[in-house]
Amino acid sequence: MISNINIELIPPDLIYHGDPCILWPEEPDHRFIQNLKSIGQIQPAVVVRENEKLQLVAGYKRCKAFLKLQKKIACSILPALDPPLKGLVYLSSNIGRTLSEASILSALRYFSSIDALSDAVWTNLDITPGSKSQGLWLNWIKLSRKWDILLAKRSITLECAPLLIKLPSLDLDAVYPFFSDLGWSRNNSLKFLTWLLERSVMDNCSVRDQIFKSGLNRHLETSLSPADKIKSIMRDLFRVRYPLLANLKQETDKRLHQASVNTLWKIEHKDEFESRDIVVNATVSNIKKLELALVQLQKITQSDFMKDWPVADTAEQKNASEK
Repeated sequence: MISNINIELIPPDLIYHGDPCILWPEEPDHRFIQNLKSIGQIQPAVVVRENEKLQLVAGYKRCKAFLKLQKKIACSILPALDPPLKGLVYLSSNIGRTLSEASILSALRYFSSIDALSDAVWTNLDITPGSKSQGLWLNWIKLSRKWDILLAKRSITLECAPLLIKLPSLDLDAVYPFFSDLGWSRNNSLKFLTWLLERSVMDNCSVRDQIFKSGLNRHLETSLSPADKIKSIMRDLFRVRYPLLANLKQETDKRLHQASVNTLWKIEHKDEFESRDIVVNATVSNIKKLELALVQLQKITQSDFMKDWPVADTAEQKNASEK
């Protein structure tokens, strides 16, 4: 516990504010400075005195604001602290702050670099020690820092960490461009890595070799939109991971399309054979179109497009054979 705290007014230009424990430095904006001018300083900054030098531990924004105002800043003066305790003081001074994944990463990188990831650190970051969330973060910080940027901009989900740490460096380098260039949903990013890993094991090759063998890297070089690139990648990867199921899906889609071609109707099977349902819909703009649609629907029902339906049982068998 920290005690014997003295508060002094100190010229801000005498305070060093570049210590690594300042995890989330934020520059003061005009509104913040004006508020200090009109209301004054309510909360002191925190500095430590080390070898007759003053180092900022908390209150970066206030310190920079008073530097611009050329006024002294009220500071709580603490004795010299070791890096872990300085970091904890900083976290405690920011308790209740809404933390982004980028903010959490900054803190975890700091404390892990000094081997000080204590329960107190996790609790201050609102992460329960021993939880699934803690496990995911511990996995993530095993990756190189270049991956942090992708997580911070939400190009990849934290839940991919257990999959990524399984990959050797060459495989990590091979999958990195897919996430640096594209923003993936949680579901798609997990599927992408899982299918790649599974197919690589089945083919007894590296993930890197699987990417080039499957031609997935070529999608990154197209002029498609990012969303369409991901659709193309996932479509081709599905074919690679589940070739029998992909063929069945292609045959089924063709069959349903042929049943409704040149009509007002659209017939689809949307859920990758997870159910036996098909979706039948039509868009009409007037009563005549509706009457026509009903006539067309009657003809569709008299065709054999649902012969041997459902295909769900066949799909389940094919899926099982590809595991």
